[in-house]
Amino acid sequence: MTNVDADLLTEGARVADTLVRQVTAPVRWEDVILRLAKEGVGVCVEVGRQGPVRSEPPHRPEMQVLNVEDRASLQAALEALR
Repeated sequence: MTNVDADLLTEGARVADTLVRQVTAPVRWEDVILRLAKEGVGVCVEVGRQGPVRSEPPHRPEMQVLNVEDRASLQAALEALR
């Protein structure tokens, strides 16, 4: 899933272009979360300090959000996924 167009990447050839656009274009966060929910994603793993999945709209209460920012939180996330 890309943050720049809320689209699924299914072709390797699109990756390089998409990575460039991800650092130069606005993030479509709301569209990304809505698309993930539409695709049936039930768990999101945020890497780094707690970010927008929990704190920015649209809030998706049906989506479990795990945050990984250090070794302890990685271990907790892995245990939650079991």
